[in-house]
Amino acid sequence: MFVLASQRFEATLADKPWVAEPFYAGPIAAPSELVTLAGEHPFATVFADKSSPRLGIDEVYFRPSADQTVLHQPDIIEHRLHQFPLEAIPLTLIVLIVWRSIARRRRRPRAT
Repeated sequence: MFVLASQRFEATLADKPWVAEPFYAGPIAAPSELVTLAGEHPFATVFADKSSPRLGIDEVYFRPSADQTVLHQPDIIEHRLHQFPLEAIPLTLIVLIVWRSIARRRRRPRAT
């Protein structure tokens, strides 16, 4: 859930804190169309609701949060295994065959 406003917001569901955790809250560069809605300095609060099943017991209500600190999502670090490109195998074999045939021709004695 994305909330775009002039400050950080918090959410409640049935008069209790909503289980969705905010994972980003901070100022953003918004298009001019959104600046007219959110004010001169738009602030986005992003909630992630991972509950399953989601309880449809009431509406989600938003209000300005007492905590106005900027919250950033932790960096996503991907560890990738560096693999040898398979396309290089046939190319390497062709180069070796050509190199070996040239080397053999040079070693043969010439008939005079």
